[in-house]
Amino acid sequence: MEVYYINHKNQKIDLGHSPYQLQIGDLFDSSNKYDGSCFRISRIYKEITTITTCITVDAPSEKEFYAAVDQFFEITETDTAAGMQGRLYIGDMYLKCNVINSSKSFWKETFRGMENSIKLLVPYPYWCREISKSFLKNGATAVVERVADTYLFYPVAYPYRYSMPGNAGFINNDHYGDCDFKMIIYGPCTNPVIRINGHAYEVAATLYAGEYILIDSRDHTVYKYLIDGRKQNLFNQRNKESDLFQKVPAGRCAVLWNAAAFGFDLILFQERSEPAWNLS
Repeated sequence: MEVYYINHKNQKIDLGHSPYQLQIGDLFDSSNKYDGSCFRISRIYKEITTITTCITVDAPSEKEFYAAVDQFFEITETDTAAGMQGRLYIGDMYLKCNVINSSKSFWKETFRGMENSIKLLVPYPYWCREISKSFLKNGATAVVERVADTYLFYPVAYPYRYSMPGNAGFINNDHYGDCDFKMIIYGPCTNPVIRINGHAYEVAATLYAGEYILIDSRDHTVYKYLIDGRKQNLFNQRNKESDLFQKVPAGRCAVLWNAAAFGFDLILFQERSEPAWNLS
């Protein structure tokens, strides 16, 4: 099982192998808040939280020990200083967070090992697995998939990747609940419509070659990215009679689109309050 942290600059630190060992037990805990009165629960919800855990640092030499301590601080502090979040991975699931406190103890006399108690600030306390599928334009090749990854600037490869040319396809959302998503529609095309289990995701816009639309259901945003790098807000160009940000249902979902006109990528966010015990 891999355990590692990646910052917003795509700098990675392995926390599951020497000289680091992250104590992950506390990371598998979860909790919810609730409101209610008169013996009735009105809502169950989550809010910004913190998690305290410990990293053991143990190096074969004093020089390597100092380098390891500095490396962990610098990679995590890069996010904090920039006001960005890093990703802590356990297997193929990640938690967006920042390291906001550290307290060091049990230093060895040789200064080659210690325990570092760290506090993670977690604004959105959900662990996430990303599932990606490409629906190709007729005649397109897998090159489209690489273009999709380039556009999105994701720091790691998706754990699952599929492709299927044609006017009809499917995506298997093997999660226990409906999922938020990102959808990337590639030009050239005009007024693209994608139907998932009959629900229409539609934007009234024209894309030229090299342009794309990015729909994010979590942020409720839809932008057009132009060839010159500019982006346009298309929120008012969405089909207001069919929710553009409706989550993708759990299970096997039928997908319909005009494959003669355009291709698109769909990334599902499978979220949990705690990481899965059956990790890849």
